[in-house]
Amino acid sequence: MIGFGLSFAGAAAVHVMIALPPSAWPTPLCDTISIVYLVAAAATGAVFAILAQLTVGSMWARLAAGLTGGAAVAAVVLSLFPQCLAGPYAGLDPWLMTNWIERISEARPLWQSFGDYAPYLVGGGIPVLLGLMAALAVAWRRAGVERQQWLLLALFMGAALAVTVVQVRGIRLAACLAVPAAAWVIVMMRRRYVRNGRMLAAAGLVAAWLVFASLVPGYLFEVAKTALARPQQPAAAAVAGSAVLPHPSRGDCYRENAFATLGKQPAQRLMAPVDLGSHIVLFTPHAVVGAPYHRNQRGVRDAFSFFSGPIEAGRQILMERGITLAGGGALLRGMDRLLQEHTLMRVKVARDPLTCVVMGTGIVVEQMHESAHIRRMLEKASLS
Repeated sequence: MIGFGLSFAGAAAVHVMIALPPSAWPTPLCDTISIVYLVAAAATGAVFAILAQLTVGSMWARLAAGLTGGAAVAAVVLSLFPQCLAGPYAGLDPWLMTNWIERISEARPLWQSFGDYAPYLVGGGIPVLLGLMAALAVAWRRAGVERQQWLLLALFMGAALAVTVVQVRGIRLAACLAVPAAAWVIVMMRRRYVRNGRMLAAAGLVAAWLVFASLVPGYLFEVAKTALARPQQPAAAAVAGSAVLPHPSRGDCYRENAFATLGKQPAQRLMAPVDLGSHIVLFTPHAVVGAPYHRNQRGVRDAFSFFSGPIEAGRQILMERGITLAGGGALLRGMDRLLQEHTLMRVKVARDPLTCVVMGTGIVVEQMHESAHIRRMLEKASLS
């Protein structure tokens, strides 16, 4: 256990160094890997090392010692980083918290999100439930340390399922914890098949593989749901003989082929709905103002305000962010007129759109130490 504790703390340190630039290492962040989690991992490793040196006999005494060590770790972390008591999103803009974070469907309770994630939850939930039952069955048949290990695994799976009830994305954690129990079931079914070689045993082995594959139960649920759904009659065409096009689903908007036309355009910085931001970055050469990443608070807030707020707010955002066209896209015929018609703002093409950004950067660098205005502007940009 000493080795595990030391490796746990060391791995956390390596993770922080890989995930963050050196300038951000001392910055405490409560919702992602940071020095907060490094301190917690180091304290946990120290507790493991201390517990390994204790000669405690009974299971309950070891459990009490472990709980005491855990409480000590929590006390150390919260005394050093009290801001984490307010929750992982304590520093987030309250408007974003109310109108965005709290409305993310996968962060909602099971009874509110099941309709949106039914195949996903069925596909992940059935293997976990079966794994939990298998772990309890093995614990019932075993004794001593082995029983304690399986009961502990069942306890963690039960806790993960409880988290899933509160936030459905917890099923991902629960699915990982079900792997040992799934492996035990598959091994037992294989042994049974090897022992008697009957068709029923072979069917049980295949069924165990398919059920614990997660995707199979979800797929079967979706097939059954589609088969039982009442077929919808196509709407009458507006013009006789005209084809009725199927209404695209929301999922179609996130597929790669939906961004094919946009991906062929020269790289630009786009104002797009937040939910599409990450897909635009993935499937096209473009950058976006806001994407579903809460640390870019200003970008996300501007994107919401631009599409959902009054037109004056959108115009002000564009004025602050600029609407002078630069780069190869500015040379597309009629692009400036098209944007002007849709934004009701004056749009102009830079004098030399292909080189203006490089030339402007050179001017800024030359005047950086001479102009107080440029220094203030750069300082403001670095803090936003």
